[in-house]
Amino acid sequence: MTEGSKRLVIYGYTKKKTKNTYPKTEEERRKLIASWERAAQSSDEAQKNAAKAKLKNLEDDADHDEIEFSFGQRMKLDYPTPLQKYFMTIENPKKSVEPFYYWCMHEINDLGYMYVDKLTDIFTAAEHSSFYGAAAQRLGLAQDKVSQYLAAIGKMIKDMFQLVRELRWIDERKTYYEQSDKTDAAMQALKGLWVDMVDGVVGGQRTGSNLFTMATQLQYSALPDLFFDVSPKKSDKVDEVVEEKVGEFNKNVKRVLKRKLYSFLTWRESTFKELLNRRNFTLKYLRQHYNVIRMYMTWCKPYIRHIERLKGSTERLESPDVIAAFESSMVDIEVLGRKIAAGNKKVYSCILMTFEYRTKPSMQYQTDAYHRGPIHIGITNMTFRSYTWTKEEIDKFKRMKEEEDLEMLKNIDESLTAAMEALGKDLRDYLREANEDMGEPLQEAGKTKKEGVTDVFAQPFKGIGELFGGLIPKGRAKGMKITKKSLALAAAQIKDEREKAKGDVKMTCFKLYDYFKKAHGMLAW
Repeated sequence: MTEGSKRLVIYGYTKKKTKNTYPKTEEERRKLIASWERAAQSSDEAQKNAAKAKLKNLEDDADHDEIEFSFGQRMKLDYPTPLQKYFMTIENPKKSVEPFYYWCMHEINDLGYMYVDKLTDIFTAAEHSSFYGAAAQRLGLAQDKVSQYLAAIGKMIKDMFQLVRELRWIDERKTYYEQSDKTDAAMQALKGLWVDMVDGVVGGQRTGSNLFTMATQLQYSALPDLFFDVSPKKSDKVDEVVEEKVGEFNKNVKRVLKRKLYSFLTWRESTFKELLNRRNFTLKYLRQHYNVIRMYMTWCKPYIRHIERLKGSTERLESPDVIAAFESSMVDIEVLGRKIAAGNKKVYSCILMTFEYRTKPSMQYQTDAYHRGPIHIGITNMTFRSYTWTKEEIDKFKRMKEEEDLEMLKNIDESLTAAMEALGKDLRDYLREANEDMGEPLQEAGKTKKEGVTDVFAQPFKGIGELFGGLIPKGRAKGMKITKKSLALAAAQIKDEREKAKGDVKMTCFKLYDYFKKAHGMLAW
């Protein structure tokens, strides 16, 4: 199994004969393959061999594009099989490679593909190359910045546990206060708390003025029972209630009882207000804390992207085309152009252009600039692939390409997701109470993410119902059950649109290939 095969299967690019052997959703396929990978590491030999066999079959099940470099020798590529493909290799020891890329970009725009997304942009230089030193300095700056943000994120996630724990404690105490006027049990619990924690307690130790300490004296032995039995609602009613309830006791006992009850009721009123203010402050601070974590993660995103680009491709560094002692480099560029075919509403004509440059960069004065800059001269491999995809399928392919380079960002996102799951429902409830619009934030990698750091992973392919939803009449889509007949009708319309887009994109892909050869003096027909 290769990582490319694994990604293709996870994102649904499988051969027709094996498509039904895998779960329907991306999340379920990801979990299934992860379970096989865990089983392949188990101590049970039979289970281990069975899992390895399933993982090995992924390469055969994935719908790999293939290229034939020489007669009878084919190589699988980490792309889904296209409708049509053109490949060419250009070697010119005098001509720079940049004009090839920009010619294709202008031409695809002229052919009507005005929406172009850059999917890959990686530059890999040999270790002793002059470009490597400049890239390494920039790489170090980006890594330092990311490490600072990650340290801050880790500390704040840890602090978030303490904030939620404090809010849980406040809510527990708040229940005592709110229920103390309604139930005797709550009033007794609150009185016990006051006696244990406040009344005559200094430095955690009870002094002689504590209620229970005074009860050890003969004349005050009945004081605790009277204190817990008599429960005035307000502090200004203490005298009246005490005289009514315990009028037969001596003056000293009543005097002390009044003092204790008045002190308790005053403490209850003041601390209840303080508790509410503290809860309100902590709630807002939790929301701010959560927003700052998400903000730091958003700031991390461009730096992580830069790090992935600056460090180059490990596979390219191991390639025989990049030699440490030579001034050599490799450039990988991939762009996806799309347009909606005439008469279509959902299916786009898509052309995927892949450029692989094996170059020898040299510093020269360029004719169109006043400064000295690099010119890349060498071999250019160009591939044009054509597809017919819906917007959801385009997003799915873009997510698959992004997943190759953003494993670090996924790990950060998953760590925050795990923290939220550990804190449970309370965290979400507190954030919503603090007027935090949660939406669908920070779920498992591959699920829906809101704008910010998590927009690195675009919205996943949600199934046939949503895919065809735009083709179902609006009057029926809302408030009425989607029937099998309506889904079948939508599927038929999608199929018709694919056929329209197929002819258009195949002709455009050939024109791009043909015009390129004619424009650059190559053999064409």
